[in-house]
Amino acid sequence: MLDIKLTNDTGVFDVTFENGDFTIDRGLETALVVSILSDRRASSSQVPQPELRRGWIGDLVTSLPGYKIGSHIWLFEQSRTTQETLSGIEDSAKKALDWMLSSGLIVNVDANATYNVSDSSVLLRITVTSPDGSVSMKAFNLWKETVINAKPSGTIGSISSGYGGSGYGDGGYGE
Repeated sequence: MLDIKLTNDTGVFDVTFENGDFTIDRGLETALVVSILSDRRASSSQVPQPELRRGWIGDLVTSLPGYKIGSHIWLFEQSRTTQETLSGIEDSAKKALDWMLSSGLIVNVDANATYNVSDSSVLLRITVTSPDGSVSMKAFNLWKETVINAKPSGTIGSISSGYGGSGYGDGGYGE
């Protein structure tokens, strides 16, 4: 599978270039990043207000029936971190990767979400098995150190989040 490679060298995912052209990802890393970290549109039962349902506009015009990009992990951002929440994150991650299973890019997917008390983050580990039997893992540190920064006057400032940061090494796939 060929994709434009997304890198996370500065804490923000971006494309890179080699010799004046896009760097190519010949594996599954870009597909995993886009599938897990993109916001899948919520249903009306999940989010009643249409303008708050997020999602990718391209889902409205796709020719593939039932195909939706992204995951519903974003629905858990404001939830208390309970075992039910962690299980919901795992289920959402697996559902986001269903397209990879049905297209034969992978033969198995496992998701494991754990809460890290020290920095109030959720670590999501995704393990995929390729048709040739090779196993690879990608980790996402969700909502790491999400804080509200107070300005000197005491008014609320910006919200910063480490959403989407890698959990292992330099963020490489299969470490």
